[in-house]
Amino acid sequence: RKVINGVQCNRNISSHSDDQNIALADDKEKTSYELINKLIFVAKPEYKLILASAATLGVTSTITLILPYASGQMIDIALLQAGGGVESNTMLPYTYALGLFGLTAVGGIGVFCRTVMINIAGNRIVARIRRQLFASSLAQEIAFFDRTNTGDLLTRLSADTQLVQAAVTTHVV
Repeated sequence: RKVINGVQCNRNISSHSDDQNIALADDKEKTSYELINKLIFVAKPEYKLILASAATLGVTSTITLILPYASGQMIDIALLQAGGGVESNTMLPYTYALGLFGLTAVGGIGVFCRTVMINIAGNRIVARIRRQLFASSLAQEIAFFDRTNTGDLLTRLSADTQLVQAAVTTHVV
């Protein structure tokens, strides 16, 4: 027995022994790896779109990190020019403002492209899963439909495929 906060407790709170707990954790790890491998297999035909959207994520994130620094530089130059600390022929604040606008525009276009690519990849994956699931459903014997609720089949065709789409595309990128 173990004493925790003045209360005597059993060493193992759960009904499983340590060996059983380790075995259960190993099974959960195996199940997680198997699930990840299955998701990768499902998304494999769309890997180019997913990688391209990840690349645009890198570009837009970089732009998002550069914008505050560039804005600060623009403000510093504008203040120095107004105070007479810098020659007015160096770099006009309008040029900086145009550059900031350009960076923002490139970032916005990148986000748009990433969203479009992820949506295309996700919709293709869902369509492929639905086709396979529907074909598998049609290949079943009549007894299968007697045992299985129609609502369960419809849920598999609609909601569950959307969850897979999110897991393979949006949540990854």
